[in-house]
Amino acid sequence: MGAALKFVQEKIAEESFQNPAFDLALLASPMDDLNIGLNIRDLSSSKANFTREMIGGASYTIFRVFTGAFAVNYSNDAPVRFSVGGEYKIPEVDGVVRAGYQSHDSLDNSLDSQIPALRGANIAGLTMGAGIGYKPPLFPTLRLAIDYAMAPFGALGISHTVTLKVKW
Repeated sequence: MGAALKFVQEKIAEESFQNPAFDLALLASPMDDLNIGLNIRDLSSSKANFTREMIGGASYTIFRVFTGAFAVNYSNDAPVRFSVGGEYKIPEVDGVVRAGYQSHDSLDNSLDSQIPALRGANIAGLTMGAGIGYKPPLFPTLRLAIDYAMAPFGALGISHTVTLKVKW
């Protein structure tokens, strides 16, 4: 279980609202290789009308190298969205390859996308990514990793995300 308290500010034209909000999350592993999670974001009680979001999902790992997952995302200001994806681990190089699909609606049409196949077609919900890790021989408890992800970003085109991680 987890929770986060945050201070949120919203300003639209001449109106401005500020108030605290909080997030709640629960992750359960009822059996080996199965994870079930629920996340509720932006719960608040004030003048501000923040978008509240609830995400539930599950993942299952088979043969220790392939993980499949799905999620349902409900927001009080958008249609229900569904996501499905998979990750394949490549143990020899400490790497992973990921692919997925997220449902979309007319608000998500990427008419300005630089990749013509991703403009408003059914493939517009395609997500992809990859990552690789490295353990320096001199520091056995240190793990470095770099991840890349590509996902649709609605009318703004495509989002590219690079994440650098250090674990010790």
